[in-house]
Amino acid sequence: MNELTDETAGAGMPARERSGLERVRDAVADQMQAAARTIDEQVRGEQVRDHTVVDWGLQTAARLDRWGEELRGWSVGETESRFRATVARHPGKALLAAAGAGLLLGLLLRRR
Repeated sequence: MNELTDETAGAGMPARERSGLERVRDAVADQMQAAARTIDEQVRGEQVRDHTVVDWGLQTAARLDRWGEELRGWSVGETESRFRATVARHPGKALLAAAGAGLLLGLLLRRR
């Protein structure tokens, strides 16, 4: 069974299978929102004497929920297009960044 993206499933456009990165994005967003619900339920359900803790918990839950929604709105394809355009405009910097990342990754893996 194919999983459909929100962008194509209900917009009258042909459905397409979600990429692995889109599935990870949605799973992380789901976990952020689940954590927000848990924090909200815990804070509202407890008889906490310190209202600062309650306020902090409610603010944290609201932020997690909002970040989860923002993450869902993140377009993998658009980000990839911008990345490719940046690499095309600055190939030397992109090559240096890739070499630096490879060097750091190599150092980290060699130490283990």
